[in-house]
Amino acid sequence: MLDISSIQTGKIELSLQQYDYNKIIKHCIEMNLAFANNKEIRINFTPNTTQNICNIEIDPTRIEQVVSNLLSNAIKYSNKDTEIKIILSCEGNEVKTEVIDNGIGIPENEIDSLFQPFHITSNKSTGGEKSTGLGLAISKKVIDLHNGKIGVLSKKGKGSNFYFTLPKKQKQTV
Repeated sequence: MLDISSIQTGKIELSLQQYDYNKIIKHCIEMNLAFANNKEIRINFTPNTTQNICNIEIDPTRIEQVVSNLLSNAIKYSNKDTEIKIILSCEGNEVKTEVIDNGIGIPENEIDSLFQPFHITSNKSTGGEKSTGLGLAISKKVIDLHNGKIGVLSKKGKGSNFYFTLPKKQKQTV
């Protein structure tokens, strides 16, 4: 609750630094591995070795919060014995992160409100896990603060692709 309140009131400052983005992804996988293993879900991530993707200017704690939220949601809404892919790519001056699952997907009429605080989809998690409806709202605010964009592609019954883009270097403020 404190995070969403702090972010909405603008009382949060990013602690920007050049950071090896692969480390964030690996740490998020480690933090969620037991959860995935309980559901026999494999997480497929091949670290990117391209220097211009690996080192970007971010607040590593906040971006880790976003990646971990997207990964834990993918696990929460995926069926047993499936796979989640995490893909990093470079598009111009931006780095794109995708968390792709083969889960239950999101009804089309609910996609536009996913990133609103306290929005909980009509979907039930595949293992009875609970949701507060805050994780995606916080993730959107963090990505907005980083001058990035966040979105989702999903089809009911076919899974979801949550993605966000971040500039490689943040704009300097005067």
